Amino acid sequence: MQLLKYSIMMLIGAICYGTLSSLIKIGYSNGFNPGELVGSQYVIGWVIIAIVFLFSGSYRVSWKHTGLLLLTGMLAALVGKTYAVSVQELPASIAVVFLFQCIWMGTVIECLLARKWPGKNRMIAIGLVFVGTLLTGAIFGQPFSALSIKGVLFGLLSALIFSIYMFCNARFATKVKTTSRLFYIGTGGMLAAAVTANPVQLVTRIITTDLWQIGILLGLLGVAIPFFLFAIALPKVGVGLGAILSAAELPSAMVTAVLLLGEYVSPQQWFGISLIVVGMLLPDIQHYIKKSRNTMKIA
Repeated sequence: MQLLKYSIMMLIGAICYGTLSSLIKIGYSNGFNPGELVGSQYVIGWVIIAIVFLFSGSYRVSWKHTGLLLLTGMLAALVGKTYAVSVQELPASIAVVFLFQCIWMGTVIECLLARKWPGKNRMIAIGLVFVGTLLTGAIFGQPFSALSIKGVLFGLLSALIFSIYMFCNARFATKVKTTSRLFYIGTGGMLAAAVTANPVQLVTRIITTDLWQIGILLGLLGVAIPFFLFAIALPKVGVGLGAILSAAELPSAMVTAVLLLGEYVSPQQWFGISLIVVGMLLPDIQHYIKKSRNTMKIA
């Protein structure tokens, strides 16, 4: 039951991330640029997190743990930065395929640390999610001329950084209270996002324009909620399973694009989404089948 609970948390966090691409497109249509949208996402997200932290009543965190959690948050922001470069260079449907190479990268990291290969069902799950990602991203039939070396490299870099972020979130300062972990991870992300922006100009835009409206949605769905859920769930499910479950972001992005933007999703892409869902559920199904068999043997 515990694995199911934490898996659901991972899924909800990934689904929240999946809504961001459509929200950012809406922001573009309202005249805001990428720097303003990403900046407002992390600034407003951090404010929400800071309010929760102030009312938590638990502020003591060692300098070592503070540094590790800040680093974790910075990695989260760097994923967005590198992925944005990839999207600029490649069609969005191709860039997302490179981002989701984190599925096997996360499993490799976990295998190297545990010095143990994943089981057959885990490998099947990875295969289903990987093929589903290719189908959903509509990579088949794309000309090689659509690929730029810079876009491919930054796409793979975003996948690698996301895998490392999940590892850090799963391993660093896991005994620290969740609200404290959330605050310092959020602070790290906000600081990394602020490096490439003018903080004074950004805050002025948030206050004097409608940027705060889209910023609240981006801050909630792109920072506060997923950071909170991942801070709780990743230490429990591990990097490998976490990478598989994070693939829920892609079906979420597709469904949100249909609902909010009226975009067309082909039958091939819906089939890919179905494969991703089956691949994400497979590890939990295997776990509960095994648990049921053990219960029957005891009875």
